[in-house]
Amino acid sequence: MENLTTFEPIVLQRPMKLFKDALMPARAVNVAMMPSPEFLVRLFSDELSHASFVRRHIGKHFKNFENFVRGRNEPSKTTLSNLSMLFNSSEQELRAMVHGKADGALVPQYLNFFVLLEELAHKLYLSINNCEVRCAHCNADIMKDQEIFWSKWEVKWSESEYRFSERILGAAVGGVKLMMLILQFRGLDTKWDDYVAMARSERHPIGNWLFAIRTERRVDSLKNLATEMQLMADDKCHVPYERLKKWSAGSDLMPVAVAEALIKNGSKDFEPKGIQLAAMFYIARAVSLVVDFLYAASIGGEPERLQVQKIVEARFGELVARLDLSLHLSAKEAEKKLELVGNSVSVDDDVDVKTTNVA
Repeated sequence: MENLTTFEPIVLQRPMKLFKDALMPARAVNVAMMPSPEFLVRLFSDELSHASFVRRHIGKHFKNFENFVRGRNEPSKTTLSNLSMLFNSSEQELRAMVHGKADGALVPQYLNFFVLLEELAHKLYLSINNCEVRCAHCNADIMKDQEIFWSKWEVKWSESEYRFSERILGAAVGGVKLMMLILQFRGLDTKWDDYVAMARSERHPIGNWLFAIRTERRVDSLKNLATEMQLMADDKCHVPYERLKKWSAGSDLMPVAVAEALIKNGSKDFEPKGIQLAAMFYIARAVSLVVDFLYAASIGGEPERLQVQKIVEARFGELVARLDLSLHLSAKEAEKKLELVGNSVSVDDDVDVKTTNVA
C-alpha cells in the first residue's frame, strides 16, 4: 500500500525550532525535499514516527516484526503467534502487512491513517470552497489570491513553501468545519471565533489554547492553572509551572498526552465541550507547525516568530471567512434552484418540492 501524500518538494533555509526534524532531516537545509508524511504523526501525537507507535505497542518483539514485514526472514510459528496476539489479528492479516521493502514506511497502512486525516480535511475545504467571486473592478476571482497574499509581506517565501502552508491551514479549516458539524449533532453549537483565536498573535498558539483552558476553568493565571493541575487525578497533569510556561511561550512542544489529560481531568470519555477543546488544541498545534515552518523557510534574514505568526493569523482568518462565504453562496444558489423548481411545478403535480433532487 503506497502513501497517499501529494506534497510537493519544499526547501528550508534554516532548521525548524519547535518541530525540529518533523518535515525532513534537521541538516537538510537549502535542499529541495518532499516533506515526510511522518510530520502528521508528530502533529497528532507525541510519537516521532509511526514506527515508534509500533515499537511502543509490541516492545521486545519489534525487531522480529520489522524483519518480517521488510522480508528479511520468515519468523517462527511461536513468533508469528506472539505477533498475532499483540496486533489482535490473524496470521493472514499479519502477513498482509509484509511489503518486503528495505526502506520507507514500516507499516504504510498505519502511516496512511494519519495521511487520510489530513487529506479528508483538506479535500473537504477544497470541495466547500469551490466557487468563484469576481471583483467588480478587475473581474479577477478574489477566491484565488494565494500569490497576492503571500507576496505582499516584508518576509518572503517561494511558491512551494507558501503553498504547503496554505494546504495545512486549509486542512485545519476543513477539519474545524467537520468538527463543528459533529459537535452540533452532539448538541453543542460552537463558533469559528473559538478556533480562530488559536492563531491570534498576542500569544503563541499553545499559549492561546492554555488561555482558553484557563477561561473554561475560570483560572486567572498560568501559575494558578499549574497549581490546579498538581491536584488532578491523572499524574500527566502534574507539571511544574516553569514547564507550563515554556509550553505557553512555544519554547517547547506541549505533549498531546498532557493536553488530553487536562481536558479529561479524570473522566474516561470526552464530553462535547472536551471534544471542542481537543479540536482547538490540534488547531493550535497545526498553526504552531505552520509558523515554525514558515520561520525556517523564509528567504533572506531570519524573521521573528511574532512577525510570522501575524501573517499566519491573517491568512487563517481569511480562509475561515472564505469558507463561510462559500457556504453562504452555496446556500443562496440552492435556494434559487429550489425556487425555480417550485415555480415550474404545477399545482396539479403530485410533487413535494422539499424532497426534489436539484442538480
